[in-house]
Amino acid sequence: MPRRTKIFAIMMIPRMPSYRWLVVVLWFLLGTWSCALIRPVPEYRPYPLATELLAELHARAAYWQTFQAQAAIRIQSSGGNYRLQAFLTVSPPERLRFEATNPAGQIIWSLIINAENATLWLPTEGVCYHARNGETILRHFAGTPIQPAVFAYGFVGVVPLQHLDAPDFQLVDRNGLVLGRHRDPSRQWQFTWELAPQPAALQALEAGAQEGFEADGASVPRQYAIRFEPSVMIQPQTSPQKVVISTPKWQLEGMIKQLVRLESVPAHIFDPLAVPGIKNVDLDKP
Repeated sequence: MPRRTKIFAIMMIPRMPSYRWLVVVLWFLLGTWSCALIRPVPEYRPYPLATELLAELHARAAYWQTFQAQAAIRIQSSGGNYRLQAFLTVSPPERLRFEATNPAGQIIWSLIINAENATLWLPTEGVCYHARNGETILRHFAGTPIQPAVFAYGFVGVVPLQHLDAPDFQLVDRNGLVLGRHRDPSRQWQFTWELAPQPAALQALEAGAQEGFEADGASVPRQYAIRFEPSVMIQPQTSPQKVVISTPKWQLEGMIKQLVRLESVPAHIFDPLAVPGIKNVDLDKP
């Protein structure tokens, strides 16, 4: 008798029409799908040790203001892959000389940037490119306009003083990583330096602008990245082992062979090149 009563009670429960079940299922699936589309917004929090870390980054940047580096580099681009020996000399303000030779010792390029102008000499092509600023030359060289200071000090794993001293530079915490953020208002560039907190080490840079530019009839994004393998400890005397600089159409991998800190560099080595008998191209002209 109790068993029959139980069965009878179940039979007395009103059944939901089938279309109502369908509505319930659809609402459930819609809710699940919408939740999957909602991505969590990265949470940026002030880094509690920002003052100490900023002081360490300043000390490292000051230590490596003037230096010479030798690196074994590999270039990957649409024009092919090359393995070269590169020599880089850097001195403030934004002066650099970057030369590369093939295994036979032949100069493949000589890139010189100073405060007044910039040149890129390609002996094998018999041409020398000229521009008023380094970003224009680096755009022709690497496929996107890279700040000369960012390019140069990337080889020593340094956040340039121009970024560290910017009024808007801030160190924030995001999911256990420290991000050094800086926006260049005049060009709308956003720079994000990525650091490991403990022990403090520089890992990467992401740089991007809101608008691209036209090249060969196509729109090219203004972005580039620098990666350090492994991460670079921020104590002043440490140096990177491998540096990777990449743009949408170009990549340079550099294995640092020698790195020397200098007190000074003769200013004349940053003078613009004047090579007779070659084609000269002004990149500032349309």
